[in-house]
Amino acid sequence: MLKIPQSIVEAWSIPQRDLRPIYEWARDHVRDIPGSPIKGRFDIRNSPWLKAPLDSLIDPLCRHTTLIAPVQTGKTLLAELAVAWRMVNDPGPCTFTFQSDEMAAIEAKTRLMPLLDSIEAVARILPRPGPLRTQQEIYLGNQFLVLNSANLAHQQSQSIRYKVNDELWFPRWAEIYPHAVARVSAFEAQGISHILDISQGGTEGDTAHSSFIGGTQEHWHADCLSCAKPMPLRFHIVREDKTRAGVVWNKEAKRDDGTYDVALAAGTARFVCVHCGHEHADTERTRALWRGSGRYITTTEGRRRRSFTYESIVTHSLETLVTKYCLAENDFARLGDENARINFRQKQEGRFWVVEKNIIEMSDRKKSGYLTTTYQTERVPGEVARIMVCDRQQAGWWVEIGAWTPEPAYRQLYFGKVETREMLRELQRMYRVDDWSVGQDRGYMPSEVDRDSVAFGWSGIQGAKTKGKRWPMRDHQGQIINVPISDTYVAAVGNGHTAPYIEFDGEWAKDMLSNALAGRGFPYLLPDDFNPLWPDQVASEEKREVRPGVWHWCEVKQNNNHALDCAGMMIAAAMARGVLRFDPSG
Repeated sequence: MLKIPQSIVEAWSIPQRDLRPIYEWARDHVRDIPGSPIKGRFDIRNSPWLKAPLDSLIDPLCRHTTLIAPVQTGKTLLAELAVAWRMVNDPGPCTFTFQSDEMAAIEAKTRLMPLLDSIEAVARILPRPGPLRTQQEIYLGNQFLVLNSANLAHQQSQSIRYKVNDELWFPRWAEIYPHAVARVSAFEAQGISHILDISQGGTEGDTAHSSFIGGTQEHWHADCLSCAKPMPLRFHIVREDKTRAGVVWNKEAKRDDGTYDVALAAGTARFVCVHCGHEHADTERTRALWRGSGRYITTTEGRRRRSFTYESIVTHSLETLVTKYCLAENDFARLGDENARINFRQKQEGRFWVVEKNIIEMSDRKKSGYLTTTYQTERVPGEVARIMVCDRQQAGWWVEIGAWTPEPAYRQLYFGKVETREMLRELQRMYRVDDWSVGQDRGYMPSEVDRDSVAFGWSGIQGAKTKGKRWPMRDHQGQIINVPISDTYVAAVGNGHTAPYIEFDGEWAKDMLSNALAGRGFPYLLPDDFNPLWPDQVASEEKREVRPGVWHWCEVKQNNNHALDCAGMMIAAAMARGVLRFDPSG
């Protein structure tokens, strides 16, 4: 009788189903996690906050799991382990949807496919590269795995059993999500489907927020080392008597101007129990004890739809988090730029930013002590930049001229309308603005604007067509960051000439202006004889919720926003000159 070697039998045998919890299966099968700073086999003790969400993924009574968590704390790993476990233990059609094709490709190349190849039980059943296995697709008998992007075409294909949706805080999910989750309906009717939503924090009312509040809203807790009561591990906690719990630091770290002494705050950080007030030291021992006693406490009961959240406190030192928080607050106090604050709340706390309807107000402004003529021939004390911006119209230009000092602080020197290009040049000479400090709106008649740039040494400025647009650049440490202003582009004019111009995000500029005028950012001064049209025109738009969780500046006074456009260009030009700084940290 022919005896078949055991190695061949094992290679061609059908894997036996292993219905242990996913994290126990992963402990035995996942030898290394691509891209993880923790090397070696998967161990749930390193990230116990993933245990309950992983259990919900194989609970026969749970159809929907949501995990809202900070960046780089394991939420994508949760989905990857579930995909791998299901391929050998409970197979079915699965799609893993990302915010873009680029992100889907990056996940496939750097994380998921290398992970599947490294797990022997999975690699044994994977087809070879070819028609049944491409960079982002695997087809295997009665199951398939497809990594795709959140666009409508990708969400209207065949029925699926398992659906993973990544980073639901992106606005495009508002339209796509109903179509994405509808793909599981056929399997849901049989009681064998599952949807997994994973995301950082977003904006209250967006798709991620709706997914979270639709579930059990379970928050991560750990036992206090003094009273032994479970306390929520959250950065911000306010007791009923309005005193602070959670992460605190010495009060002396906050200066009179609203900024923080970052080193003092970070060096005195500790965690205060919300129940007894016990102060927990910022040590690895504290975090290890928290991991040992950590568990979720639910807000609403249920098993069909569960949702979980935790904050960066579970993985980061308090010193690191307080440093990021204080830098974000300092940025807002000095500039009125909320981006770093928003990033801290969404990416470090894993919570949702609350946007309120916003209008630009001019009430209760004090006298500035200067006139539009005061600094025509003289420089403002400490002046580092004098800029002129021009909003081109069919007939004439609306013009703003202003001076910046290093704090930064801004003084408007002139706002008004001129009819001819000669008047524009005369105004420039009157206020002694250098040619290279003049910017003209390129959104209207760009070819004419480019010719002016070549003729006079000016530059073009234009708002981006995409609201909220960001451009990748390197910061002073060489790290890639996304900023609301582009690098300098050049447009061909003819005869070998080129005209420089920049683009900027108008939403960001209006937020900056609104905060500055409300006294929440950099000082914004107007001359005592400012143009009476300016307040009305600058209040021509307000920030409204255009769809759930998505807020934009919208016109409330049609064709009357020239001052607002000029103010936005002025802020963009100041950032291009390095007077204003954009810091997305948080």
